[in-house]
Amino acid sequence: MLGKVGVENQCACNAEQGNTKASSPNGQKLSGTKPAEVNEPVLTPPDVQSLEDTIKNLMRNITLITSSMNKLQQDVRSTKGDLNDINNNISGTKDKLSDLKTGTQASINKINNISQRLDASVSAVNSSFHIELAFVKTTLNSKLNNTAKKLLDADSSLQSRLNAINSSLSDQIQSISKLRGLTGPSGFNGSKGIQGDQGSSGTQGNTGLQGEKGISGSQGDLGRNGTDGVPGEKGTAGAQGDKGNQGTLGPQGPQGPQGPQGPQGAGNFSQCIYDTEKSTVTAGLNVVTTAILTEPEGKKIIGATCSTDRAQEYNLSIEKATSGSSAGKYIYKCKCKGKSSLFTGGSSMTCTLHYWECPLTT
Repeated sequence: MLGKVGVENQCACNAEQGNTKASSPNGQKLSGTKPAEVNEPVLTPPDVQSLEDTIKNLMRNITLITSSMNKLQQDVRSTKGDLNDINNNISGTKDKLSDLKTGTQASINKINNISQRLDASVSAVNSSFHIELAFVKTTLNSKLNNTAKKLLDADSSLQSRLNAINSSLSDQIQSISKLRGLTGPSGFNGSKGIQGDQGSSGTQGNTGLQGEKGISGSQGDLGRNGTDGVPGEKGTAGAQGDKGNQGTLGPQGPQGPQGPQGPQGAGNFSQCIYDTEKSTVTAGLNVVTTAILTEPEGKKIIGATCSTDRAQEYNLSIEKATSGSSAGKYIYKCKCKGKSSLFTGGSSMTCTLHYWECPLTT
């Protein structure tokens, strides 16, 4: 700290020389000093307190600057550490990108290998599929041909049975027609049928007797030929004359037109119908279902067959009931079992009984 300058209320004067000179408090000479005048005022020393405050402010500023410098150094160190961490992260990211690139390339190679194997598998599957398809087509054609042959055989058998039934019915009708029953009331005339072809000429009958010759009338006067007149209207029919005596039998005339169609007989199959009886269940390897038909009252089953959709096997059986309300009637059963390995278009299995029935009376 700075001390006070000068001595208050004291004067360093040389009294012996009779003049007034400035001198050092300790008696040292002051160089370059002018003799002090007797009446010259003393200079006021500087304000020490203000200097101390200034110095304190400077010290505080230095302290703040030092603190700021320290903080700045810490920030620089922290920033340097962050930069080092960022550099390390960049290096790690670069390494990860390199690993990712390597892994991606390996994945691409695997995908290419899988694609090549998949192409080879697809080619093999296509080849196998075509072979299987050709085999299935051949097998299917064979089965279709066998089925068609069976159907043709069944149709021929059915036709033979129908012919036999028709012949039997015709014989029965002829036998029945020979029996004379009570005359029933006259029925209404049926509609006129289509005219048939002219029949062959019958044998000529015996020549009848010639009738008597009538008396010739007297000849009238020959008139003049007149002009053709307008045809007149048809006159009303006259009253029917008396019935004459029956003449002798003349020659047989040509066959007349076909008469109106009579009522249908028992041997007519036009009223026979075709129908089906079905049973549908969910398809399965061990599933069994049966379509059953009992011969209806007043009807006659003249033919029956069996078919299926998506079953493995089907069989037709016919038995005659011996008891119950159906005694004496035939029972037709179409039994289907299993699941077809060739037809897999749906989840259901249908068993169908086809039959043809005719009424017993017409």
